[in-house]
Amino acid sequence: MRVVAEYRGEEIVLKKYNSYLDLDKDLSSFNDKEELMEKIGLDPEVDNITILDNNGNIIDYDFKVARESLSFYEQKKGDEFIRWIFYSACNNYHNKNKLLSFFSDRIIDFTKNDKNFSENSINNNEGKRIYSVIKNIRNNLIMFGSSTSTLEMGKNEILGHLENYVKKDNKYDYAYMRKFSSSLSTKYKYNFEEPKIEIKQTNNEEQIKVLETFKTSIHNFVYPKKQITLDELTKEDIKPIFMYDENGIKNDEKEFLEEFNKKKLSL
Repeated sequence: MRVVAEYRGEEIVLKKYNSYLDLDKDLSSFNDKEELMEKIGLDPEVDNITILDNNGNIIDYDFKVARESLSFYEQKKGDEFIRWIFYSACNNYHNKNKLLSFFSDRIIDFTKNDKNFSENSINNNEGKRIYSVIKNIRNNLIMFGSSTSTLEMGKNEILGHLENYVKKDNKYDYAYMRKFSSSLSTKYKYNFEEPKIEIKQTNNEEQIKVLETFKTSIHNFVYPKKQITLDELTKEDIKPIFMYDENGIKNDEKEFLEEFNKKKLSL
C-alpha cells in the first residue's frame, strides 16, 4: 500500500506501507484528508492525496472510522468492536439491511468466478473457514433480521460468528477488523453509533513526524528537476554563459583585443 500525492501534475509516492496497521497509525494523526493536504502544503484545487492498495486500486479511506477501529485494536477491545458494529444495526433499520447486504455480497465474491462453485472449490483452510463463517452470519441475519428488535434477539448467535469473522488464528486481526468497518462505512454508508471507548486523538507531535516523511518525499522528487544539467546548458534556447577576466573583458575576446592593440601601436 502507498500514499500518493498528485502534485502539480506529478504523482509522488509519499510513503509505502506493509500493513493496514502501519498505514492507519500514520493517517490517524489527522482528522481528514483536507487537514493532511493543508499541512503538507498542497492546493486542493489542483493537487490531491490518494491511497492505493497493493494492486494499485484507490482505497476509499474514512479517516474517522479508521481512527476508531485502530482505537479498539490498540486497547485490545475486539469484543467491544464487534458490539459497536452489531448494535449500530440493532438500533438502525437501514444499517440492519446494509449489514445483510455486506455478507450477501461476500458470498458472491467467493462464487462469482466459478459457475460450479462448492465449498471444496476453496483451496486453503483460511478461505474455507471465512466462507463458513460468512454463511452462518448471513443465515442468522436473515433468520432474525425481520426487524431491529428481532435482530437483537439473535445476538448470542450472531455476535460469536462476527467475532470469528475478524479473527485469525483465534486472535483479533487488525486487517480483518478495519477492512470490515471501512467497507461498511465507505461502500455501504453504514452509520456507526458513537463508540463507547476512548478514541485516539490527533496531536501535533505525531503529525510532525508523518509530515516530515511526506514533505521529504516531495522535496526529493521535485528538487532534482530544478537543477540545470550540462546538457541543458548546451541547448539553443539557453543563452551561453561567458567568463570574464578581472577587467570585465570576455575571455574569448581577449586574444582579438590584444592583437588589435599591437597593430594600433605599430602605426
